[in-house]
Amino acid sequence: MALLPNDSYQVYCKKTINADEWASLTSLYQPIIGSFATNLYQTLLLQAQYESDDAFLHLDLCNTLDLGISHLESVREKLEGIGLLKVYRKEEEFQTVQYFYEIIMPMLANQFLKDEVLSFLLLEKIGELNYQRLVTRFTKHTLSTAGFKEVTKSFKEVYTFDQQKLSHTLGELQKNKEKLDSQVNNPNFEQLALKDVAIDWQFLFDLAAKKFIQRKNITEEICCKLALFHSLYGYDELALVDLLAQSVNFSTGEIDEKALEHEALVREQVSNTATILPETDDNQLRKERFLKQGFTQADWELILQCEEYYPIEYLREIKQFKNSFSSKQEEWLVRELVERSPLSNPVINFLINYLLIVQNRTNLPAQLTSTIAADWSEKKILLPEQAMIHVRKIVDESKDKQRNQQANRKGQNYRNVRTEQVPEWMKNPPEEVKNPESTAAAKKALDALLNKEGDQ
Repeated sequence: MALLPNDSYQVYCKKTINADEWASLTSLYQPIIGSFATNLYQTLLLQAQYESDDAFLHLDLCNTLDLGISHLESVREKLEGIGLLKVYRKEEEFQTVQYFYEIIMPMLANQFLKDEVLSFLLLEKIGELNYQRLVTRFTKHTLSTAGFKEVTKSFKEVYTFDQQKLSHTLGELQKNKEKLDSQVNNPNFEQLALKDVAIDWQFLFDLAAKKFIQRKNITEEICCKLALFHSLYGYDELALVDLLAQSVNFSTGEIDEKALEHEALVREQVSNTATILPETDDNQLRKERFLKQGFTQADWELILQCEEYYPIEYLREIKQFKNSFSSKQEEWLVRELVERSPLSNPVINFLINYLLIVQNRTNLPAQLTSTIAADWSEKKILLPEQAMIHVRKIVDESKDKQRNQQANRKGQNYRNVRTEQVPEWMKNPPEEVKNPESTAAAKKALDALLNKEGDQ
């Protein structure tokens, strides 16, 4: 449902933004999300810090930022998609709606630049030279301590406390620790960006425990990675736990995110064959409705094909069909669509097919692909057949427009043709008056000439 000016909202933020996070927002996030989204984030951040208990109208926010309501909603979605804002919506009486915005702090520069997708988006926006400058700016130079001896005092050398008092309060302190641990190590998976994936998390945690991977080390960030790999490559719980086992540091128990990503990218799936969807009654009814709209059996087979593959696998299959290969940039782009866009995998596959097969492009153009994906997201395209109908509609409208333009040009050319004034002598040429005697003489001379040439 579209955002309305009279919809109210409240803002909440867990902590105050620090200087490093602010530098990351302005230098790294802003080129990707744009100045409008940055201004919106800063405005909401100030409201959260100073007026968190107050309710505001979106109309006031539009006036503050000088934005229309639809523009404000699209700008807000940029913050949502990149992980800077969580949005909660509640319908109230009298058809009013209340929103609750939770501000998320920007990643620090070191974390941001380690994220391949975000780094790729930043590189696309600012270019190689400026990207390397930012990397240099945020790279901390280690201090050389050669020739120095560390003389830092230990905790016990500086601080003293009553051991007996500590033993009396240890139980209460332990309860507080467990309470805090439960908040950190038990993420609310209903709020994950990829919460709709078909992963049995409890089953996955049980499998991980059998491989001596502790539950507390499978953080929310790791779960998001696993959900992404499931959507991209089709890894099931067994394969995902195997990835964890290959990426865990057993001396510390922690999972290396870079190693996890690397293992997921280079590993070949056990089975590369597509999972063919059964022709259920619902699927058969869906097919009949689709064909009644003027589409062919080949179109329906394309729909099924889009539903049989995971996006990365589908991209590679099409590239192989075209005697080519998928570039790292293209796979990054597809990964971004899976991770950040609301489009389903079959719709993403149809988009890949449309650009590489229908339009016969050599590669997936980043800007065009993102633009089409954003347009389809706004139009709430959920199924590949909806995408096909939408594309056919656009093509038909384009053809009608071209025909109308050609007809208009022809009519214009016909109207603009200048009518030449034909002189009377061309309309009624004078009749030639033939003299019989001269005609006979001319014929006799021609015959004589021909006979003479024949004698020669």
